[in-house]
Amino acid sequence: MKESEITLWKILIPYKLGDGTRATKKHHETWEKNVLTNGVLTILKPSNKIWSSLGMEMSKRVIPVNVSCKEGSIENIIKYTKKHYKISRIMYYKISDCVRFSI
Repeated sequence: MKESEITLWKILIPYKLGDGTRATKKHHETWEKNVLTNGVLTILKPSNKIWSSLGMEMSKRVIPVNVSCKEGSIENIIKYTKKHYKISRIMYYKISDCVRFSI
């Protein structure tokens, strides 16, 4: 993979599944294993985010994850993440087009 093809993204992974039950450590590890085949992960400490939509505000606990991958891979990662966590929406955004690895 050429460095010029790699982009850096942040995905806010839900702490709970879509039905409200807490995702187990094994559930998160399965996600990590499957996503690692598409890129490099940096998993950060869980934090709270506030969704403000249609006049409603709600707080959810999330796990921020930085993902370095080919630009075309992120859509597959997002589709897999939504299915794996049984959710309809997920927040993610591009951090950088300039990703370098020092060897």
